[in-house]
Amino acid sequence: MLDRSKYTANAKDGNNVNTSLIEKVTKLYKWTKSFFRIIKYKIIYRSRLQCKLFCNPPIYIGKHCKIRIGRSDVINISPGVYLDDYCCLETLGGKIKISKSVYFNTFSRVVSKSNIEIGENSMFGTNVSIYDHDHDISEGVLFSRKKFVLAPVIIKNEVWCGTNVVIIKGSVIGSNCTVGANSLVKGTLESNSVYVGNPVKKIRDCDKRK
Repeated sequence: MLDRSKYTANAKDGNNVNTSLIEKVTKLYKWTKSFFRIIKYKIIYRSRLQCKLFCNPPIYIGKHCKIRIGRSDVINISPGVYLDDYCCLETLGGKIKISKSVYFNTFSRVVSKSNIEIGENSMFGTNVSIYDHDHDISEGVLFSRKKFVLAPVIIKNEVWCGTNVVIIKGSVIGSNCTVGANSLVKGTLESNSVYVGNPVKKIRDCDKRK
């Protein structure tokens, strides 16, 4: 009798090989597109965009991401930074520094008029917003003549911010800090802590990472 199990096994092996090949080609295409996006922005902004074309781990810039850098501004992107689709980095007279292996999920934005620094191995969920400036709402000043109030934002190493978190001017987030979804970060957050709410409040400590 014909042993059909051999043919079935061979067919499964062939499908696995095809799937693996498709995944590799897809991944190669994805990272190649990112590489050319980085080249495009390096050509546009030259020394104002400080990042390496060839680094390990590589930098990834997703589809429809936007990078805007003012004439006297700087954005520094370290190796391993991952900007998922539709993210935005923008300076309006400020500076942005993103350290190694930082991940931004889709639709996140970082906008600087002063200075924003993000530490290593930090992660940001979908639609996170980081601003180091705010509108002046002083009494007796016409809105058309109002200026911005500026204060640097410092985010230290291994910070996790959930979906829809907003981080405003003057905020300092300590290392190994977790911020729950839909929270508003204002002021100084202690290291090794979990915060939630609008504005955020500490709810407990978290274990130090080894």
